[in-house]
Amino acid sequence: AADDDEILVKKVLLMFSWGPVTAVAWSQDGEIVYGARNGEVWSYAVKTGDCLSRQRVSLTNRVSGIFARKYSGYYIAYTRAEIVKVPEFKRYLQNDRVLAASETLCVLATSGEICQLDDHLTLCNLRRGTLGELRCATIKNDNLFAGGDARGRVATQNNEREDAHNGAVCTSLAFSSDQFLLSTCEDRGVRCFNASLEIIWLGIGHTARAWQVRSGDDYIFSVGQDATICVWDMCGNLQKTLRGHSGKHVWALAVHGNIVASGGQDATLRLWTFSHQEERIPISFTDIFVDDNKNNDKTTSTNVSALALTKENGYLVILRNCGSILEYRNNTVDLVLQGSEITLGANFLGLDHDRIVVCGSRGGWVSLLHKCANERPLSATSWCAAETRTLRAFLLPDSLLAVTTGDNTCLRLFRNDSNIGEYKSRCQVTAVCGDGRLLYVGDSRGGIARVSKNSDSVWIVMWRICPQLQRQAVVCFFETNDVIRIAMRDGTICNLDKESGAVAAGPRRASKVVLRVTCCNGTVLCGWDAEQRLTVVDGDSGRILVQLNEANKTGKQLVNAMCVEANSFRVAQVLGSEIQCAKAEYNPKRFELGTQLVADGVASAVWLDHERVALTGGSGQLAIYCIQANDKIILERWLQSSIHAERAMVSCHHGGFACASEHEVREFDNNGYPLRVTRFKSKQDASDQRIRALTRLGENQFAFGDTAGVLRLISHGQVCCQFAYDASPILCMAACPELRLAHGTSTGVLIIWQLTAAFDSASVILALALHTAGLMAVVSLNYNLDLVTGGDDHALATFNGNFVETIPLARPTPVLGLAASAKFVYVVTADHRLSQWRRISADGALEWHRARSQDKARSLILIAEQFLDLARPNGLALAPNDDNCIDDDTLLVFGDGGILRMSAYSFFT
Repeated sequence: AADDDEILVKKVLLMFSWGPVTAVAWSQDGEIVYGARNGEVWSYAVKTGDCLSRQRVSLTNRVSGIFARKYSGYYIAYTRAEIVKVPEFKRYLQNDRVLAASETLCVLATSGEICQLDDHLTLCNLRRGTLGELRCATIKNDNLFAGGDARGRVATQNNEREDAHNGAVCTSLAFSSDQFLLSTCEDRGVRCFNASLEIIWLGIGHTARAWQVRSGDDYIFSVGQDATICVWDMCGNLQKTLRGHSGKHVWALAVHGNIVASGGQDATLRLWTFSHQEERIPISFTDIFVDDNKNNDKTTSTNVSALALTKENGYLVILRNCGSILEYRNNTVDLVLQGSEITLGANFLGLDHDRIVVCGSRGGWVSLLHKCANERPLSATSWCAAETRTLRAFLLPDSLLAVTTGDNTCLRLFRNDSNIGEYKSRCQVTAVCGDGRLLYVGDSRGGIARVSKNSDSVWIVMWRICPQLQRQAVVCFFETNDVIRIAMRDGTICNLDKESGAVAAGPRRASKVVLRVTCCNGTVLCGWDAEQRLTVVDGDSGRILVQLNEANKTGKQLVNAMCVEANSFRVAQVLGSEIQCAKAEYNPKRFELGTQLVADGVASAVWLDHERVALTGGSGQLAIYCIQANDKIILERWLQSSIHAERAMVSCHHGGFACASEHEVREFDNNGYPLRVTRFKSKQDASDQRIRALTRLGENQFAFGDTAGVLRLISHGQVCCQFAYDASPILCMAACPELRLAHGTSTGVLIIWQLTAAFDSASVILALALHTAGLMAVVSLNYNLDLVTGGDDHALATFNGNFVETIPLARPTPVLGLAASAKFVYVVTADHRLSQWRRISADGALEWHRARSQDKARSLILIAEQFLDLARPNGLALAPNDDNCIDDDTLLVFGDGGILRMSAYSFFT
């Protein structure tokens, strides 16, 4: 830049911009659903799920509502300050906050006026009585209007009621199909009013605040902070609670008939269909009659020995006792393999994308077929795998085949028909994964072995573990994000470390129902419950997705096959003299509007090195991500989940990090493995004593402050001392040179302490009232007592041990985060902006000088600022600079919308 005040081209390197879905709407024909994320509107075809368009509506404001017009592709989106008609992008700027809009009208918050868009004429004013500034409003058919304020008062164009919500904040309003007024508020209630604003019914279904309510043809739907959708009948009776969004908060809701679109904090837009007769999605079986076109004999339970379902085309493969293999697709039966003496009596059938394997005959023979061949019947490659009977086969990558023999404890590995290795297990082998040089083998007692091939082509056991998982059999392995996950027979899912063999409970457990798992795909488990009903369970929440309404009357499943896909489930079974097939969708359609890094938004983040960051979510989820050279971000490790929301993290000097939850501080090494946990005893109610700030003082030494104003010093996992200045909650903290500690409070006071070398006591050096509101961020410049602070009073403050200077910001917005390098100070504010300030100094310490055009001293000069495409920023972190390069800084801005990584040099110049 030629001058400090001149800004040239600015560019943001956007790593991930994940944000909550803030508005949803249907087209009037129900063919398109719209979802808004930050300032963008996405449209999807409902039938196919294809993304039709993605349009940037606003650069600076979040879309708060969408009104879809009659024709597909035409809609009106409104933010807090403007209304935009798409596709012509005609904008209507307002001097007031927009709460609701239609094709011709809008409702304004402060004035309470209902205005026409084109000529700005006021039709009526909802604030004609005692109603305060509006918090929510609704328009129906351009002739029905209603609004509510922060004290729960409600008004229409004809009536007003002060005690509509008993003082609770009114969060949304909507008119039902019969023109009754529906409302939600922060007391969790859903209310229905008549035309005179008399309460007809009150329903309590949410466990936290209710955010939105809408009416369908036959039902009323509401969403809330508990991430659920409550379904009400027209009389106020709760019919069902729909769960599918992760984390907290479902912000947006739209209804077309009885089809619901919901948008949540998890950045997903979901479609739901509801019928009061379906407690769970049922599956109904279709009976099929199989004929091989030669013998014309019916397929009974005595001559069908195995079934399998293909994933790609959804057809059924049938193995008969005579050794023949049939394909059933499109209501026709094709002969795949003619039975022979080799396949006679085979009882195991395995499939992958291009191979079919048959084994289980008494002669120990194995037959391998390639599905890609065009001729029918196929020719099989057969060989004798063992002197005794073969029991089961596992198709592996690189043309490998693993076969169990004998009593199911001997595992032999083949490439084509050549035996290349053998492994003997202590128990029966139940699952195998791996490649030609490395295998993972699971057994019937929960044991897991890692088997490797040495230089002499001899298979040796590198390690074997038997985790304490109630000795449940391993059903299968599946690999995701370079982590091997294990599905156990009882529905438990665990994580397996490839190198050490350490087994940890995974982030997903599905043990809420008694389930005997027979197969799984990702985190969806299939099996039979205690009442012998076919059941599909979501491993994330443990809830039942699909269940057969009636139990199996035979008492056991003789022959069955299952297949799980993205959002559908297929099953085939032999009962009596029939083969039965079924297919059902078990999940609502899910449209991703970005990628979620951790649950409930990024609450805090630290750099581990230049390529790796550690994140924590508002719900306590911890993760480590690796940022690659091509700006892709890869999940490296899930750490653990806590019931407490972790809001503070700090990087350690020799790698690793520490994070604070409500009543404990946890330390991790650079790879995310836990080192130690330090807990403190809170008061009995514990409601006013939660950790809010954390900083590192030295190696294995930390300080943290809570909402009761108490500071504690930790050394090697032990609390050395605790002290307090007053009872004001501590919001931020920073370590200073010479064993000094600075922290800010909710009253805007900065307090500096002198610590002893043994960390057993502390004394106050000084207390400064730098801000008129909460002191939200403080950063030490590592020179004596040079500090920069930011507060809720829309100002920065600097202190160099002798002088204090307050620097008001150009816009009235709170400061959320600070970071300092050798030359610059970086500031993140609540209006989604990142600014760069140059330090006026000779040797790095703050100095004051006389500005050229102003008659007051300045310790910081604003260089540049830039808008951030990130929902609800929470703070920023500066990357470690091992090269002592002071010309460029790498920043990480984090918030509910994810993370942004950027180079300060390219960002501001």
